[in-house]
This record gives sequence, structure tokens and C-alpha cells, in this order.
Amino acid sequence: MSTLELNTICEPKVTSMELVQVNHCDLPAKLSKISAAPGSLYSFPTDLLTDLIVDVISSIEESEQLHAAQACRQLLDYYAEDPPIDLLIRKGVIARCIDFLSANHNPALQFESLWTLTNVTAGTSEQTMYVVGNRAIPKLVELLKSPVPEVAEQAAWTLGNIAGDSPEARDKVLKYNCMPLLLRLIKPDISVAFTRNIIRSIANLCRHDISPPPFDVVRMALPALNDLLDREDPEVCADATLALSYLNESFNGWMESVQNTLEEFQMFFSIIFYMAIIYVWVISCFEKIHSTTDSGNSTISLEDPAFTALQNIGGHGSQV
Repeated sequence: MSTLELNTICEPKVTSMELVQVNHCDLPAKLSKISAAPGSLYSFPTDLLTDLIVDVISSIEESEQLHAAQACRQLLDYYAEDPPIDLLIRKGVIARCIDFLSANHNPALQFESLWTLTNVTAGTSEQTMYVVGNRAIPKLVELLKSPVPEVAEQAAWTLGNIAGDSPEARDKVLKYNCMPLLLRLIKPDISVAFTRNIIRSIANLCRHDISPPPFDVVRMALPALNDLLDREDPEVCADATLALSYLNESFNGWMESVQNTLEEFQMFFSIIFYMAIIYVWVISCFEKIHSTTDSGNSTISLEDPAFTALQNIGGHGSQV
């Protein structure tokens, strides 16, 4: 089967690179990526669409593989409320998308496949672990080095979803030493959406207070998150603040692992230093809001997402 039949169902459209809006009261552990749904999908049953995708995605022609990968992503977009992920898994489509991650000569195919995997890993734990079980993690970590920013961003997004699934999934991601690669992606010239995506992924790698990650991993991320507090964009500052506040939840777990050696105590108390910086920053923000309000010249709304994030920091069980 050629792509002609598939194109009559799934019309090509410009790919959106934007991060969907995140509620700043919390950084979601998992986040799907949704674009405008293709209207041509209205009259076709899911089973028929899936069978067409299976036929085309099995082709040895990369142009047809790309059309099939895009159609798969569009299918999950359109049925975002109840995506047919299990059906695509049973038909072998998701395994094929994982295979496409190795197509370094075809970043468009990598990107479309990554978008699909992002939405699969935003699903149930079983669906996420299917991706993990098919050895996607080392391929995703490798794609953090991609010279194509959109590919690297989508790989970071997918890894963040996996890490947010459970402590076990998080540890599988950490096994491949992805934290330095994520931190290396934080640059002044990347988009706000990309920066926030990296912050969420880093936060998920440091999350899960019942079974916290090794403190060496967290220690690695602290300076970068602290530097992000100085960014001018309020979205980035709010997300970095929340990410750092999550580290407070794991204090008890780290306390149990710290031994009576000078080096380990230095590592442990370095987090206190960074958390102190956060709270000083929060107090400073409140003082600025208060002073501008009193003067009658306030330009900061109490409905602002950054202000909401600051108010909710106390809700993460501060122990410092």
C-alpha cells in the first residue's frame, strides 16, 4: 500500500513545536503533546486507520514511514480523550516508532516518532513500561545530543514522562546518565517552551519522596535550577521554583543515607543552601508586590501564574 490512501485520511499539516500550557500550581509528572486534530479523521473507524498505518509503516521507503509516523501522531492527537495506544501497541506500531529513533539521517522521522512516544508515555504505567521494555531509553538519551533542537526537546519531554511514572522508571532513566545531557541543553538562546520542558524533566528525575534518587544526581541539578531563578521570564522562574521545592520532599530519604563523613555532610547541606536561596527569593518577590501595590502603580496581578506558584510552595511539605 502506498501513502496515497493514508493521505486521503490524514492530511499533512504544519507540525506545532509549542509546549501546551501548564498549570503553575504543580509541575505535571506526565504531559501529552497535542496539536490541532486533523478534521479528515472524522469518518474513519480507529481500527481502519490503524490497519492503514500498520501497512504503510512497514514499508522500507522512508517517505512512507514518515507519512505513517505522522498519521500515528495525528491519530493520538485526535482521540486525545481516549487515545488508542493499546491498539497501536498490539499492532506493533509503537515498537516501529521506537525503531525509527535510530534514523539519525532523518530527523523529521525521529521527531514524528518521538511525538507519538511522548503521548504513549503520558498514558498508563503499563503503556509507559512497554516503551521502556523495548529499550527506548538509551535511544532517547542519545537523542538529547541531536543537533536538531526540536528532536532533542521531544526526547527530553519523553524521558520526563518516563521518569515521572514511578521511582523504578526514574531509576531506569538515571541509569543512562542523562542528567548532564539535560543540563547541557539549558542555554540562554533556547525557547521558553524548551526550557520549561527541561525543567519538568529534571524535576521528575529528582522526584518521589518515598524512594528518592541518589543525592549525587540532585546535587548536579541544583546550580542549574538556581540559575534559572534569575531568568527574566516569569514562566521559567515559577517552574524552577517548583522544581526546587520538590527536592524538599526527599529530605527524609537523604537523611537516612547520609553517613558521618565530611564529604557526605557537605553534599547533604548544600541543598539547604539552595533551598534558602529560594525562600529569600520568594520573600523578595512578595515584598516587591506589596510595595508596588501600596504605591498604586502595581503591574503584577495576584492572578499571575508565577504568584500562584509562589503561594503553593508551602504546599510541598517544607522541612528546611
